[in-house]
Amino acid sequence: MKSGLLVRGYVVILVLGLVSSPAYAYVDPGILSTLYQALYALAFGVVAAWIMRPWAWLKSLFPAHRRKPDAAGNEEHAGD
Repeated sequence: MKSGLLVRGYVVILVLGLVSSPAYAYVDPGILSTLYQALYALAFGVVAAWIMRPWAWLKSLFPAHRRKPDAAGNEEHAGD
């Protein structure tokens, strides 16, 4: 079922690509450098997020609010 929808999508894209008219648009030669910069930023962002794990460092800056049990065994906030 899912592969049938995928094939239909490819056929629609192919047909639209074959029957389209010219756009008469100007594409700046410097656009590739912008795309490269975006790719580099994405790659370094992924590296920073998964290898360096900055959120672990941020979590260490803020101690967790731990609950301690009272005399009756019920939990209460540490600051109460």
